[in-house]
Amino acid sequence: MKIVYVNSRACRVRVAQAAIWLGAGLCLWLVFFTAPNPADGPADRYVAAVAAILVVCAALAFEVYLRLYVLRIEREANVLLVTTLATFHHRCVRLDASTTSLGETRRERAPAFAAPGYDNSWRGLQAKGQIFPFIVDTTQPTRIDR
Repeated sequence: MKIVYVNSRACRVRVAQAAIWLGAGLCLWLVFFTAPNPADGPADRYVAAVAAILVVCAALAFEVYLRLYVLRIEREANVLLVTTLATFHHRCVRLDASTTSLGETRRERAPAFAAPGYDNSWRGLQAKGQIFPFIVDTTQPTRIDR
């Protein structure tokens, strides 16, 4: 198999995954394993419960993102082997190369005052029968060989 794309930035996504799951665990711990503050009444429990729901939803959405974030693409004849992240390791998906298309480069920048140096680019790899495109991170130092 010929390696078409290798992503060297996946460790950053794993750090974000750990932070999100840690936040979800902390919010769930606050809801279920801490004593309520009598001075606050039930308000502190409601705030913690809402935070837990929001963070767990964010964690689940991030799990979908992980399964779309491409680590490597290999090609053999008319078959693409796309390796993406998963919760604990990675997964491989076989795609027919003739039914996939690589989208335009999209660029995401943050204002300098908010996140200086944040400048990411990516392309979507749309496959037949797939609702969301795979995310091919093209932020330097990556390279795509065709």
